[in-house]
Amino acid sequence: MRKRLFLIAFFLAVIGMAFEVNAQTIQEIKTVKAHDNGVTSIAFFPEGRLLISSGRDGTLKIWDIIEGKEIYRFNVKSNSFNSLAVSKNGRYVIVASEKTAKIIDLKTGQEIKSLTGHVSSVSGVSISPNGKYALTSDYYDGKVRLFDVQTGEELRSFSDHRAQFVALAFSPDERYILSGGFLRNNQYIKIWSIEKGEEILSISLGPKDIYALSFSQDGRYALSAYEDGVIKVWDLKTGKETVSLKVEEKDIFIISLAMSPDGTYIASGDDLGKITLWNPKTKKISYIIEHGEPINVIAISPDGKYLVSGGDYKTIKMWKVR
Repeated sequence: MRKRLFLIAFFLAVIGMAFEVNAQTIQEIKTVKAHDNGVTSIAFFPEGRLLISSGRDGTLKIWDIIEGKEIYRFNVKSNSFNSLAVSKNGRYVIVASEKTAKIIDLKTGQEIKSLTGHVSSVSGVSISPNGKYALTSDYYDGKVRLFDVQTGEELRSFSDHRAQFVALAFSPDERYILSGGFLRNNQYIKIWSIEKGEEILSISLGPKDIYALSFSQDGRYALSAYEDGVIKVWDLKTGKETVSLKVEEKDIFIISLAMSPDGTYIASGDDLGKITLWNPKTKKISYIIEHGEPINVIAISPDGKYLVSGGDYKTIKMWKVR
């Protein structure tokens, strides 16, 4: 009898963990004027409560997602930041600043390394899971660069993209680099071997213009959004398209994308200020959230419970979605 009760309890717990996003679970936590210009990037710390944001005003700010409060800001010499990434141990952040990427100690707020050698503005950054390596890309020279975080030395570069980079990531086992970019007809997701420096997979994204690209947190999927309002999910093991979603409204451009860690929902942000939550299994919309301004960036917490959107008119909105 006890064994049966235990199994029932376990089964119910499993069901409880697999819940979906619905209208009853969506709660706005806070809306804040985060920066004096548009929000350019946001990223959660590994523990999921703290968030860091960057803006075109050249500032970095750390937020408490539960309280919805700013708790720290960094005075970094920069006119603007294009993107940022937080290390898995939460000790430092790497930010793209013009033609360099700066590594900043989050305890002291001091710059500890500057990653140089780019010929144009750095468009993307990423940090390996073990914190030893950093990835950077710039807009026009067609290279992804791999750096040693401790020394700031460039270890290797990966070329042949010839496109504006908008997404970079390491595979969880740190054996591969994931990159995605688009420029006119050159629209690809590529996977590179770090050890060999070779391209091992290239996924053509087709001739239609793309407005957003991102990778899932586990590095298994890529998401792309097209000019006609179509969102596609790509399996990076097979290179195949697995899901296609369609925004029915006309003249809406999706400019930000994110997938929940468990893959149960996808969030897209558009130029009209709406966040759409999708169920990739049913291919239907679960909920629509109004941000009120073009949504440059979306981030989902490591546990999938919180969603944060950064707008083009200075604001950040924080939501509890589960």
